[in-house]
This record gives sequence, C-alpha cells and structure tokens, in this order.
Amino acid sequence: MGEVSLWVLLLRVLRARLVTSAMDVRRALRNFVEQGRDFYQRLHSSEGDALSPDDLHLLEVQLYLLDKEVARRKAVNSVSNEE
Repeated sequence: MGEVSLWVLLLRVLRARLVTSAMDVRRALRNFVEQGRDFYQRLHSSEGDALSPDDLHLLEVQLYLLDKEVARRKAVNSVSNEE
C-alpha cells in the first residue's frame, strides 16, 4: 500500500469516527430529553414529595451547570458560524 493510500485510509477512518461521535452525542441528547420528560412528570407528581432538600439542591446545581454549558456551546457555535 502506497504512502498516499495509507493517508487516504487514515483520513477516512478519522472522518467516520467524527461522524459516529456526532451521532452518539445526538443520541445521548435524545435519550436525555426523553428521560427528562419522564423525570419532570415524576417530579411534578406526588413522587416529587419524596425528594429531600439535598436532592432538590443537587438537581438545581446540575440544571445550572447544564444551562451554563449550553450557553457556552451556543457562543462557540455562533463564532464558528460567523467564520
């Protein structure tokens, strides 16, 4: 196999991994949203009464961190799209 062919093969493998990675994160997002909807229903029902103040604080902190990361990601994507 020639040197150029090896590079082409390597680039194809790397491109396939990037596409797979993007698909994995999108699948994880869909799963997260689906589970989030279920969790919201449970939190809104009487099951939510079983959560302690510490549980609610943990949830609040996690949602805060997600909110900050989404804002950061939007800013990064905005800069990337402007270029």
